[in-house]
Amino acid sequence: MIFIYDEIIDVIHYFITATFKEFFFVIVIDLILSKFSDKISSLLKIVVITISVMMFILDIFCLYQYHSVINHGMFEILLATNSSESAEFIETYILTPQVLLSFIIIPIIGVILYKLLLHLMDFNTLTSLIFAATLFVAAISMTTSIPLLLKNFSSLNRIIYMSNNLFESYFEYQRIAEGVVRDVNLTRDDSNIPIFVFILGESTNRNHMHIYGYNLPDTPNLEERKDNGELFVFTDVVSPHSHTISALENIFTFYRVGADGDWFNYTNLFDILRAANYHTEWISNQEMAGVYGNIGRLYSEICDVKKFTKIRASNDDIGYSDIYYDRLLFPLFDESLANISTKNFYVLHLMGTHASYNKRYPNNYLRFTESDVTGETDEIRWIRSEYDNAVLYNDYIVDELIKRLENKNAIVIYISDHGEDVYDEWNFAGHMEVEGTRSMIEIPMMIWASSQFKAEHPALIKRIAESVDKPFMTDDMIHVILDIMQIETKEYDPTKSVINPAFDESRERIYNNNIYDKEHGLTPLPIPIEEP
Repeated sequence: MIFIYDEIIDVIHYFITATFKEFFFVIVIDLILSKFSDKISSLLKIVVITISVMMFILDIFCLYQYHSVINHGMFEILLATNSSESAEFIETYILTPQVLLSFIIIPIIGVILYKLLLHLMDFNTLTSLIFAATLFVAAISMTTSIPLLLKNFSSLNRIIYMSNNLFESYFEYQRIAEGVVRDVNLTRDDSNIPIFVFILGESTNRNHMHIYGYNLPDTPNLEERKDNGELFVFTDVVSPHSHTISALENIFTFYRVGADGDWFNYTNLFDILRAANYHTEWISNQEMAGVYGNIGRLYSEICDVKKFTKIRASNDDIGYSDIYYDRLLFPLFDESLANISTKNFYVLHLMGTHASYNKRYPNNYLRFTESDVTGETDEIRWIRSEYDNAVLYNDYIVDELIKRLENKNAIVIYISDHGEDVYDEWNFAGHMEVEGTRSMIEIPMMIWASSQFKAEHPALIKRIAESVDKPFMTDDMIHVILDIMQIETKEYDPTKSVINPAFDESRERIYNNNIYDKEHGLTPLPIPIEEP
């Protein structure tokens, strides 16, 4: 796990807020249980407060060890871990002098502070309520969200809340994993590419990128590469879906729009690459489990190596930890490149320009403000400017990842999983599958190749350059990847690879019962006329 300077303030903020909330929780428990008999009250106080304090200590331990408090993702890992691995984990991280000492020292300090407050203020019911209310207001002021506070007003409360959907998402993952087709038969394998990198972006609308004609200069690095002839920018690419889950189902399998059955019953890319003796890695700055993270988790488990910048699940909502700058991926990728095999395939999964947009970039990338964009209200203009700053930072991230490959024999594909409507067609910022807009599916697609790669594959580079204006939908991405790698299975179809001379440009691109084309956008499918 990686820790960066920008997050230190967030961790301190969380620690102070959590401490306020724990004191508030203890006082509320004290007030409630004081209504019972002394014996029952004392016993329940000891049990509840002891458990709560222990959970708080575990939170602090996890902050120290994993840079995140106890969350849904950690519980899913424990569920997926066998007994020997659990015992090894406990021995390595829990049964250490520092941790065991903290379980003794922190409760003692807490009791001393609590007793001191009781002594100084000579608590009665009224003063207890006043003090609790003060802590509650302080916690709200630092949390800035009453619903978030009510879900997470103590470590114990948050853990109980997480259990509501923990098992549902876990068993859904098991259902998917058990249905995955793992048998692969290659009909051709002429692959010899040393490094193939697939950068999977998030929620990036190409119409908000200067390289695609947007009015703000938010893609300077990628444009320089395009001008130098390094980068091939595809102009007419859309996603089959406007949310991550369904898009991921399509990108890395032969499952496409209109196909029968479940997506996981179709052959996936990573098992194909294993059959072709590729070393595969899934390196992600997104969640590693949960309702939105299960598909990424499945792919990561199939890969030889999986790396996540933080332990978290899509259900986690703990205040500070929704700040995930994509530069967290740099050291993980550097580590991988320092230990490469003969043939390597990497997926780098970004947070990209996902909402909340202002949490996708550090302060030094706050370049655009509401005065630089259009919009009916100050709020709309400010949100749009935040999105454009996120696009600017995304440009930096993709460029920095490419820099690491300039002196290697490597090729890179960059796409976004889907787009984002930022008050472009709707009075709305975000994405949805029902009643989605063209902004939610119009995505960037770019291919970069190093000088050495281009020198060794001139015919392939010529094909790529001649294909940049062809209409394409990313549910056929697996065909493009295999085409580049010169790997074939019985499911591979050259007419579905946009860079292949046999590519079928006449295919209707269907999104949410609409036909898409670049000129007219989305047109509803004709309703079939029933025969009498």
